[in-house]
Amino acid sequence: MERLLLAGDLAEDKNQRKEWVDKAVALAKKSGRPNVDVLLAQADLELSGPNWRAAVPYLDRALAIDPDNVDAMLTPIDEQSLWQHLRFDVPAGLVVFLVAIPLCLGIALASDAPLVGGLITGI
Repeated sequence: MERLLLAGDLAEDKNQRKEWVDKAVALAKKSGRPNVDVLLAQADLELSGPNWRAAVPYLDRALAIDPDNVDAMLTPIDEQSLWQHLRFDVPAGLVVFLVAIPLCLGIALASDAPLVGGLITGI
């Protein structure tokens, strides 16, 4: 299993890495007992994707097996900082703002409501 996980770490892209981790998962299932390293590799693979929350079940299972595993406890803190996601969230929020405010103003104008009421509704 260690060799499969090492090959996954040395893979050139995420798809190749996923294939190696999947092979390690299959080998762990054959052994009949969960492996903390395999769970951490699955969590790390999910952390590299768009939805970091998908890694939480793997980290929880790793902590259930080994409660003193520091890697499983610190992974969400180390890997997913606020600044990594702000570069995507701020422009998306700006686009939503630029679309929603004129829409709210237009609906308020069309329904003969005060424009301030449309702004308050939009906010």
